[in-house]
Amino acid sequence: MDERITLIDEIISTEWEMFATVHNVGGEAACQQQPETFDLQRRSQYLTWPTIVLCSYRDDVRAAQAEGRNLMTEKYARMMQRTDPDAYADLEDWLEPLDEEAEALVNEAAARIIAWEEAVRERYPFIVERGRDLSSDEASRQGTSFETYLRAELATYSLRTLRLYARHLRSVADAGKNGSELVHEQLVHLYGYDGLDEANAQMVS
Repeated sequence: MDERITLIDEIISTEWEMFATVHNVGGEAACQQQPETFDLQRRSQYLTWPTIVLCSYRDDVRAAQAEGRNLMTEKYARMMQRTDPDAYADLEDWLEPLDEEAEALVNEAAARIIAWEEAVRERYPFIVERGRDLSSDEASRQGTSFETYLRAELATYSLRTLRLYARHLRSVADAGKNGSELVHEQLVHLYGYDGLDEANAQMVS
């Protein structure tokens, strides 16, 4: 099996174990009963990552698992910094603080990805019309905006992974490509479409 696919499979398998055991107020969420959807969403992102980034993040999830940490729980806790500051204040001491370099890398990556995502949404509006609202300043239909979700996820990456991921995003930008479009392209392929134009046209009808 291709090395990258093996890495992706291991990452997603471990992430699903974490995600399925996240404690939600009010009981298990519907998305925690949809492993296939989870796989497609995560896989579409990882298929665009170079092997060196996948290896680093695989090491992150392995280390977290060995330490008894749930990166998905940490991600949702970090979301509360924007969605529920009072609840976040009770959790802040439990979360590993970001150092200055990590925070700068999160800000850099988030700014680049949000700009890319905005461009994709303008070009292919029907593909993402049911998704999260883009900005943390908007009231998202899913309760948490794309920006808030993204920043919280980036904050779970190790410093090494953040450095490698930021370098990857810079190389994508330098090549004149839109990283978010590459992810959406992978996702529609996984759903059986030939590309984004076909998927967008099908969703119009």
